[in-house]
Amino acid sequence: MKGQATLRRFFGVFCIICLSVAAMPVFARAQADKKIDQGRLKIVGKGIEHLVLVGKDRKRHEFGTPGDILSLPPGRYYTEQVRLKGRFSCNTYSRTSTNSFKIDPNSTTELKIGAPLTQTITVARKGRILQLGYGLCGIGGEKYTSDSRSKPPKFAVYKGDKKIGGGKFEFG
Repeated sequence: MKGQATLRRFFGVFCIICLSVAAMPVFARAQADKKIDQGRLKIVGKGIEHLVLVGKDRKRHEFGTPGDILSLPPGRYYTEQVRLKGRFSCNTYSRTSTNSFKIDPNSTTELKIGAPLTQTITVARKGRILQLGYGLCGIGGEKYTSDSRSKPPKFAVYKGDKKIGGGKFEFG
C-alpha cells in the first residue's frame, strides 16, 4: 500500500511537470504576441530627464531619462509632467487636445516635447503702461517654468543704440 501511494504521488508530480513543460511554448507565444501588440512613442525633442505619461485608465507611466523610442500599450495618453536638464519643468494636470496622443498597436507615434526651448515675450498696453510677460516654450508648444527662483529672466529696452530701461521679470 505504501509503495503504491508513493508511486501515485510520483506519477502525479511527473504529470504536472510534463503539462508545465508542454504549456511553456504556448505561454511564450502569448507573451510574444503581447509584445507585438505594443505601440511605440518616438520623442522628438531633447534634454528630458523625467517624463510622466497618464493613460486613459489613469495609470501613470514614469520614465527617468527616456530614450528616443518608448514602448507602450495601445491607448490614449497625455503628458502630466516633463522635467528637463537645467531644472525646467512642465506640469499638466488636465487632458487637452494639445497634450494628448494615441498609441496604436504595431505603429509609431511622434511626440514633440522638450528642448530646444524658445523664449517668448508678450506685450500688452494698459493706458501709458506696457505690461511685459515672459514665457519659455518647448518644441511642442508646452510651457516650462524654472525650478530655480534665484535667477529670474532679465530684459532691456533700447531706443536705437541707447538703453532706456530694463529690469527682471517676476515669477508668477
